[in-house]
Amino acid sequence: MLKYFLAGTLLAFGVVPAAAADWYFIDMSNRFTSITFVDKDSIRARGTVSEGTVYMVFPDSGDGAAAIESRMEIDCATPRSRIVHLRAFDEAEAVQFDDSVEGEWDVVRNESQAGRVREFICSGGTNRPAEASRGSAHPFAFGRQTLREQGRGLQ
Repeated sequence: MLKYFLAGTLLAFGVVPAAAADWYFIDMSNRFTSITFVDKDSIRARGTVSEGTVYMVFPDSGDGAAAIESRMEIDCATPRSRIVHLRAFDEAEAVQFDDSVEGEWDVVRNESQAGRVREFICSGGTNRPAEASRGSAHPFAFGRQTLREQGRGLQ
């Protein structure tokens, strides 16, 4: 009985656990300097603008960030996007920065990582890459390993 009361109280006050993420690999840069994932469950459409959460992993943290998670607005009618929330992680996946930002609208080229992110988010996650979901955990280790394995050919 108590658990039903607590569940009802949490729902009444809007306190509910965050939905689990569903990360999909989207693209990797040509020089293996970044790999990008989108949380399919985070995608929300509002007219011609859609939002989604993007997770980008870098092969090292030379500039201080090993990975970045951003909440992005994507204009599905015009090829542009902007960041509205940014969270940066270090090598241990500890949060180094977490804040809302007032990003400028940037033009998105179709044949780029940002273009593929835009395509996936604007499709509502139905235009899925061939690879299956990476699951609910941040794909940091998978992204790091993939970048290092693929980048070996450049050395």
